[in-house]
Amino acid sequence: MPTHTADPFRAKSYDVFVSYQRGDDAAREVLVTALEAAGYEVFWDGKLNQDDWKGELRDEINRSNMVICLWSAKAAGSEYVKAEAYHAFGIKKLLSVVPQYVRGTNLHPFDGWADETQRQAQIEKILGTLERVTGGPSRKREKQTTTAESTRCRSSATSRARRTG
Repeated sequence: MPTHTADPFRAKSYDVFVSYQRGDDAAREVLVTALEAAGYEVFWDGKLNQDDWKGELRDEINRSNMVICLWSAKAAGSEYVKAEAYHAFGIKKLLSVVPQYVRGTNLHPFDGWADETQRQAQIEKILGTLERVTGGPSRKREKQTTTAESTRCRSSATSRARRTG
């Protein structure tokens, strides 16, 4: 039985895991680029280690704050995408995005992904949902925590100086 050791790559936590079917690669690329530009750490299967990719996908979903599933007819036919979405739904991390227009759904539209004039408004809605649900990119949350801790330390030091001075 192989022994897996944690290395920095595998132990990394991502803000967003993107689940998609290979036929939707162009839409995934546009989405990942926008998420990364907004400061999110993003995982998709292109970052997979090839030895135990099924287990690694599950682990990355568990470590990610949110899973964005690009639902399309191709994705709906993929057992892997359905399994990833089902797992993400079960742990309350699923955000469904549709790269093709689907009337009468409450899914986030992303049918304008190929058109720069339509794309931005749809990306802004996706980013807004991510911000509400996750609190924003982890780097932003870490910076806010560090700033708050720094402010508390300065305030505490000032209070001590006043009492002793």
